[in-house]
Amino acid sequence: MYRIANVVQVLALKTVGLLATYRPEWNLKGIEALTTLLELNPNDSEGRASRALLYSYQGQLTQSLADYQMVLNNNPTPEAVVGAAQTYSYSGDFPKALELFNRYRSNGKSITGYAAVAYGRSLRETGNPGGAVQVLEAQLQRSNKLDPIGFETRKELALAYLVNQQQAQALAVLDPLQGRPDAILPLARSLNEIRKYTNNPTLTQQVFNLYRQALQTDPNPDPKLLREVADVFTGFPEGRQTALQLYRRVALEFPNDQSLVVQQLALENQLGLLGKNDLKQRLTTAIQSAPSDRVQLQQLANALVNIDVPDPEFLHVYQNLLQMGVNVPFLNFRVAQMYVQQQDLNGARQALAAYTATKAGAKDLFSQMGG
Repeated sequence: MYRIANVVQVLALKTVGLLATYRPEWNLKGIEALTTLLELNPNDSEGRASRALLYSYQGQLTQSLADYQMVLNNNPTPEAVVGAAQTYSYSGDFPKALELFNRYRSNGKSITGYAAVAYGRSLRETGNPGGAVQVLEAQLQRSNKLDPIGFETRKELALAYLVNQQQAQALAVLDPLQGRPDAILPLARSLNEIRKYTNNPTLTQQVFNLYRQALQTDPNPDPKLLREVADVFTGFPEGRQTALQLYRRVALEFPNDQSLVVQQLALENQLGLLGKNDLKQRLTTAIQSAPSDRVQLQQLANALVNIDVPDPEFLHVYQNLLQMGVNVPFLNFRVAQMYVQQQDLNGARQALAAYTATKAGAKDLFSQMGG
């Protein structure tokens, strides 16, 4: 009798987990149910893969990757492999994502839908923009609608066109998104990437206005959106005060997030609210130890590059992050600045060489030094 009850409970928990994939507002209930299931049976790979997928939907990439890593080590289904591939792509580990997408395709499976969008992004980020264009054009032909997946496909296709030296096509594929309230964010994200890649100042105000509009039209913005807008506004002198306010709002929910602390310190320093000595003291406290989680490590690196001319005392911190494999080329430029302060010109040259060896560095170094 107990065994029957247990089987019924497991089935009920799995059902809740499955249904939770259909609506965002059900995701958390599904995660709770599957967590209970895994407490009863930690070896249930199907349940763990389902929980990983729900974590991914919720943007909890650290938790999602932890589950997927266990699933991948235990004869995963093709669906689990492609789900893991998407999560690795979202987290910025594009080589691993590409490896998993190829593994999925080796089983004779075709990549469609949101998986195709993540596949295209992974191809672009690993140096194959032509392949990305092919994948994303095919996806757009399959689902050429002005709906969420259509928006995301056009966004990624625009970036693939851009890197593939097809700038006119990059802007043209975004034209249907103009003026649509439901496409504000995909359009803002795409135009911001184009602005950064082309150094096109005419897009700056449009990007700024679109992100402001996104905040104004959402009465209860998600912390992820607040953080995204703050990250973008940090790059605009006229947006830094707003960025600081947004980071402070997000930090109330995530007080232990080192990257949020560093972002605030960088902005307070840039806005003249924090002197050099206070910056040094508070930064020392904020980064006493590096996070072990890959996603958090990447966010910390992204924050640290915003510290203008960092004190040489932090040289080892920046070097350690680079050795850990974070994808933030501009860290090398900051390392060069610290070497110059120490009058170590040879070290500065090596750091600048490392920067110019990256695509971002080769394109960006002259404007940075000139500015």
